[in-house]
Amino acid sequence: MPRTVDRNWVEQRLDKLYPAHNVYFAKLLIKLRELFDGDLDQMLILAVLAGGAGGQNWRETLLHEPVSRPFQPTNTHSIAEISGIPRESVRRKLKLLATKGLVERTDIGWKIDQQAAVLLRDGTEATIDYLTAIINTGLTAKPAR
Repeated sequence: MPRTVDRNWVEQRLDKLYPAHNVYFAKLLIKLRELFDGDLDQMLILAVLAGGAGGQNWRETLLHEPVSRPFQPTNTHSIAEISGIPRESVRRKLKLLATKGLVERTDIGWKIDQQAAVLLRDGTEATIDYLTAIINTGLTAKPAR
């Protein structure tokens, strides 16, 4: 098993990785689309908010309830800049996400609600399935010659 994966490692196995990615990524997007009522921009906004969380203790955050560490607030303008979604659309979608209990507004911006991991458990499971399939495909694929 490789200790690291780099671009060359992926390219050498792309004939196996790409078809697996297509199948499992489609399954992941279908599940996420279902969880966000057909609006993947909502999911993208949550991903931007989660990106500001520092990436520590993700296993605990995603698999246990409630979230034991706070997410850092991010303002609407920053979310729009990072995501490429127009600011007014971000504002509307954040309000919708708040009604679903996925985000909350603070004095300094928006943050992911502590119950989001629980409400989006099916998305986490689909993500784990996607990652498992891709990693297993890569580990079992023979490099191209």
